[in-house]
Amino acid sequence: MSNWIGNSIVEKSIDKLGRYLQSSPGTYFFLFALLIYLFLGTLEADPDLFARIAMGRWLEKFGSFPIKDPFSFTSTKAIWIDHEWLSGVVFYRIVSAFGDVGLFIFKIILSLLTIGILNATVKKSSSRSLSLFLLFIFANELSVVWMSTVRSQIFTYLFIPIFLYLITIHKKFQDKTLLFLSPLIMALWCNLHGGFVVGLGILGAYSFAKIVLRQSGAVPVFFSFVASIFSTLLNPYGFSYWKFMFMALSMPRVTITEWAGASFLDPAHLIFWIFITISIWQLIKNRKSLPLEGSLLLIVCAYGAISHIRFSSVFLMMFIIY
Repeated sequence: MSNWIGNSIVEKSIDKLGRYLQSSPGTYFFLFALLIYLFLGTLEADPDLFARIAMGRWLEKFGSFPIKDPFSFTSTKAIWIDHEWLSGVVFYRIVSAFGDVGLFIFKIILSLLTIGILNATVKKSSSRSLSLFLLFIFANELSVVWMSTVRSQIFTYLFIPIFLYLITIHKKFQDKTLLFLSPLIMALWCNLHGGFVVGLGILGAYSFAKIVLRQSGAVPVFFSFVASIFSTLLNPYGFSYWKFMFMALSMPRVTITEWAGASFLDPAHLIFWIFITISIWQLIKNRKSLPLEGSLLLIVCAYGAISHIRFSSVFLMMFIIY
């Protein structure tokens, strides 16, 4: 009798916990706890963080952009381009006001916002929420991005879901927010992190799909895309910034682990290859119903992630949405 009562209490408790975790507050509490656990596992600062904070301090102190790298003791290029200068200012101000703990909290806030906006995009596109399983996989996958104290690319992983959300509400509800916000977001994004090119790719794929399919509203979306490209010139270096970006994007990084390709033999890449396999199957099975921009983004991001494993999180975002 006592065993039956004990089992009944356990079953009811597990059932209540399951229902709570599936609710919005429960899900976010679970994600918050999971991210804290993952982040506390590695508190090492990425070496780039010190350069970011130092550059932020330089800009705050002198109020001008150095033409030469002020922290280099060797010969540098004719013009030194700091394509992440604004993230340095943000990090420096957070550290000055709140210390290292402030950076840790800032990272948690941005990571939760990223997952929350992605979940909101799924709700808008298909009237469903992400399953707890997918949220767990996604949080675990992106924890690699957020694992160090903080990195400039956290802004890219926030802006990607924002762009996907704006595209979704434009496509489903003809909401014109995308048209007005895209150039403004891009002007901010390009000064925070070089990953803004992913945003241009997303918007470009959507514009291309609307033009090819001759859908209504194709012209305004195209002009918004063009305006977004030109808005990236709102940086301290003008056209030189884009010359630097072309050089940086084509630069070989064979000695940097996160820029290496995905390996079949690496157990850490197993989840990635599972999702790649599912995506190929979905592309074949749903080739007639899948949005053209979705197919393009899945294929391009899958190729990018296979070539450079650091893009696996971007691919996973596309997988979740499309």
